[in-house]
Amino acid sequence: MNFKSIQTKIGFGTGLCVLVTAVVITTIATLYMRNNAMDAVTKETVVRAGGQAAVIESELERTFETARTLANILSGVKYESVRFDLDRDRVMDILRIILINNPHVSGI
Repeated sequence: MNFKSIQTKIGFGTGLCVLVTAVVITTIATLYMRNNAMDAVTKETVVRAGGQAAVIESELERTFETARTLANILSGVKYESVRFDLDRDRVMDILRIILINNPHVSGI
């Protein structure tokens, strides 16, 4: 390009500076917004995962508590000091009732 007047040279230089400044500002703003969006998504994911973990933990704890209670009850059969006689059929009935009343338990 052949710039003959000083006004054209200054205008071109100014225009080029404005263009470079606009590109830099746009790039910085885009990167800033992207980082903020990624942080927000990460935080939301952690919150949701924590909520799901709490639900799963609750279900597992309820199932373990059912198993512990059943084990404690059935362990009373082996002690002679406790007068607690159960035959196999009665135990099977108890297990069947537990499965019916606790749909979250898949098997005993």
